[in-house]
Parts: sequence; structure tokens; C-alpha cells
Amino acid sequence: SHPQHSIAQSKLDLYGQMVTIKVKGGSDGAMALVGAVLLAKRATSTGGTETLVQHQRSVEMEKVTDGGIIRISVGIEDAEDLMEDFERALWVAKRVLSEGPDGAQGSDTEDGDEDG
Repeated sequence: SHPQHSIAQSKLDLYGQMVTIKVKGGSDGAMALVGAVLLAKRATSTGGTETLVQHQRSVEMEKVTDGGIIRISVGIEDAEDLMEDFERALWVAKRVLSEGPDGAQGSDTEDGDEDG
């Protein structure tokens, strides 16, 4: 569905295991998702056979990446298990954003620069 998918198809035999997503709610939404995954592990490395997730902004010195960006290095776990893990984590992140960390109604912002 990406506009440059046809270019990638013409130049690549296979695709890599790195995926970048942007989560609604900026850093709050991204950190809620990263904290909610069970199968994937939080790490700044992209090597290994297990699925790893990284909130990019939290590891940057100059905080240039949008707070909602998460990088995922997909491992060798069962694809259905990974999809279930991320679907559940997205559900948790949505609940955290709508209810707030203390159960109060939260905001649903999309830009990720609230943590400066």
C-alpha cells in the first residue's frame, strides 16, 4: 500500500525484517505499545532471532524523530503469535491514551513532540 512499493518490488528479491510504524498519541502512545508487547522484547539492537521493538525517540540524543515512531526487527517467532501480540499491544496503547495513566480521560494527539 506504500506509494513506493512498486519500486521496491522491481529492485529487491526479498524484503528485510525491519518495520517502522507510527503510533497515534506520540511518545505516550508509542511507549504504551512498547510496554504492552509480551512476545517481542524491548531492545536497541536489531540483531538476533527474536522480535525486538524500539521507541526510536527515547534512544536519540537530539530527539529528532517523531515520538510516535517504533522500529520493529521481526524475528523467527510464529507470524500469527506476533500479530496477536501487536494487536493486543495496540489495543492496550489505545486504552492508555483514552483513559490516561491514572484512569482519567486522556488526549488522543497524533504529533509526537510533547516530550520535547
